[in-house]
Amino acid sequence: MFTDRAGLRVASLLFAATVVASAAVGCESEVNPGEPSCEGYDNVEPAASAAVTWRFVNATDVPLYLDPATSCSLVEAGFHLFDSTGTELQLDGGSCGGSCQSLQDQGYVVCDAACALPPVQLLAPGATFEHVWDGAFWQSKKMPEECVAGSSSFPQSEPADEPADPDQVANEVECQQKQLAADGTYELRQKAFTVCSQGAEVCACDGPPDADGSCRVADSFSAELGGEMIDGKVSFSVPAPGVIELRYEGMFAQGE
Repeated sequence: MFTDRAGLRVASLLFAATVVASAAVGCESEVNPGEPSCEGYDNVEPAASAAVTWRFVNATDVPLYLDPATSCSLVEAGFHLFDSTGTELQLDGGSCGGSCQSLQDQGYVVCDAACALPPVQLLAPGATFEHVWDGAFWQSKKMPEECVAGSSSFPQSEPADEPADPDQVANEVECQQKQLAADGTYELRQKAFTVCSQGAEVCACDGPPDADGSCRVADSFSAELGGEMIDGKVSFSVPAPGVIELRYEGMFAQGE
């Protein structure tokens, strides 16, 4: 019987290469089992078409003062946005950042505890004030501490020499992630007050009013709101038209 030794040699080499390739593939599939993943925490950047203008209209006969946002907020007023389930959406990621993405990119950033208080916005009778909402909100997340830049550990993309202990609970940090508001029905709420005082003085504009008749109150940190409170509300759907109008109506000057 004739044997093709050259053919057998080639076949043996091909078999050996196949074994090596299979071993390599097997190693790839078992990289870093049990390590926490650092993916899925990036902020969403809404398209320009998702932006909605919220227009607040003073249709009363007295100046109105919009309830300000909470301390250390970058939002211009105390806007409250609720989804169809009645859950309030967080519109501000915080004046010091702290997003999951920034923690992965920059690590912890020292933040001065002292920050500027949000301003009080004054609307003269017939005036309007506008705020552009980008169509997104902030949601609290828990992210593995290993994902923070400068951490002594490492993310999933840098495999460990040894698999993680499945019984060891990973430390987590709380951070914020910007997300796009889903299609659906929402309700915008914004309180307004008929009186703003600073001691014995009535609140005044910090400079001339803008073309729409609204302005920021000077020294807002000392302003106290009172008088009649109007709980303004308006419902709208996403996708939304370019402008959503919330009107404050009523007659107040005659009763004073």
